[in-house]
Amino acid sequence: MALSLEWPRAGRRQTRLAGRFVRGALVVFVLAGWFVGLRPTNLGGPMTYLLVRGSSMLPTYSGGDFVILRQEASYQVGDAVTYRVPAGEIGAGHLVLHRIVGGSASEGFDLQGDNNDALDPWHPRASDIAGKVWLAVPAVGRAIAVLRQPIILGALAASVVVGWFVATTGSAGTMGAAASSGATGLKRMREGRPAVGT
Repeated sequence: MALSLEWPRAGRRQTRLAGRFVRGALVVFVLAGWFVGLRPTNLGGPMTYLLVRGSSMLPTYSGGDFVILRQEASYQVGDAVTYRVPAGEIGAGHLVLHRIVGGSASEGFDLQGDNNDALDPWHPRASDIAGKVWLAVPAVGRAIAVLRQPIILGALAASVVVGWFVATTGSAGTMGAAASSGATGLKRMREGRPAVGT
């Protein structure tokens, strides 16, 4: 009696189903965690995501850094925060990442870039601040900026389509037939006959 090391088909099917369930549960868990803790403010969450541009916050943050900011109940001197340029000003609505150097939440904070000699002309109140720096990842913004270029996005999309096409047309049946004909041809050559049958 020969022992078979292969699982019965039902066992393999159950293993595959269990793997799919675990992967699906992991995806749901990650998405729920993101939704609760890392959702951006424009979707009702506490976070703001920012790619640093310019040199006003050198040496702390440089152009191309990716910064995640979290809304806080209060802000104090020394906090690196982001606020929007007020309406009616040049650059209205743009986010500015600078450090609080004075002022108050009710009267407006004095902000200044670490690499700037002068204070900002605007004095945002606590309610005007989008958030305090929670996490900064150096240089990630450069990669994101490159990936946002239309030519790069097009090349990535084309790569995905080609990869999908190759994966779906190179099915097991086609590959098996090619391997089978190759093995038959090798056997015929060993017997001294032509590789291609006549």
